[in-house]
Amino acid sequence: MKLETFEAIATAIFIVMGFAVGLRMLLLARRTRELPELTLGGGLFLIVGLGYPLFLSAALAPNVSLTTGRLLAGSAAVLMNFGWWLICLFTWRVFRPDAAWARVVGAVCGLSLAALTVARFVDVAQVSERVQFIWSSPSMTATRVFALAIYVWTGVEALLCHARLKRQLALGLIEAVVVNRVLLWAWVAACCFTSVFVGFFAALIGVGIQHMALVRLLTSIAGLGCGLALYLAFFPPRFYLRRVAGATA
Repeated sequence: MKLETFEAIATAIFIVMGFAVGLRMLLLARRTRELPELTLGGGLFLIVGLGYPLFLSAALAPNVSLTTGRLLAGSAAVLMNFGWWLICLFTWRVFRPDAAWARVVGAVCGLSLAALTVARFVDVAQVSERVQFIWSSPSMTATRVFALAIYVWTGVEALLCHARLKRQLALGLIEAVVVNRVLLWAWVAACCFTSVFVGFFAALIGVGIQHMALVRLLTSIAGLGCGLALYLAFFPPRFYLRRVAGATA
C-alpha cells in the first residue's frame, strides 16, 4: 500500500469516527441534559469532525488561494480551540468535579484559547505564505502547547481513574466494559497527543508537514489509532465486548 493511500484511509477513519462519536454524544446530551456528554461530544465534533478537515484543507489542499487558505485556517482555529476547551471542561467535570483548582484550569484554558484564536487571525492576516501561517506562526505554536497540555491532563486523569475502577471491578462493583472504556479514552488522548506533537515538532524544525514522509506517516498512524479507539469505546462490536468480559472473568 502506498503511503498516500494509507494516509487517506487513516485520516478518513479518524475524521469519520470523531464526527460520528461527537454527534452521538451531542444527541445523547440533548436527552440527558448532562454536561459530560455535551462537552465530550462537542469537543470531538468540533476538533475532529469539523476543525481538522478544515485545517488539512488549508495546509495541504492543492490550488488553494492565499485568501481561501486564510479563511480555512481561521475557521479551523475557532472550531478546534473551542473544542479543546470543551475537552478541558469534560476532564474537569468527569475526573475532578470537586477540585477548585480544576475549575481554575478550565477558566484559564478557555480565556487563553480565546486569546489565541484572536491572535491566530492576526497571524494569518499578516503572513504571505500558506505553509508559514499554517505550521509556524507564533499563535499556532502556542495553541499546540495548550492542546498538548490538555491531552496530557485528560490522559493522566483517565489512567488514574482506570486504576481505581480496576479495584472496584475486582470486587464486582462495576462492569468491565466501563473500565475498558476509560482505558480507551486514555488511548485516544495519547494518540491525539502524538498527532499534535508531530506537527509541533515539524514546526520547530521549520519543515512543512507535506514535505516530510515520516511526519505524515506518524500523524496517520496516530489518527488511525485514535479512530479505532473511539470505535471500540463508543461502537464496540459484540466480539470485542465478549473479549473484554471474558478477560475480566
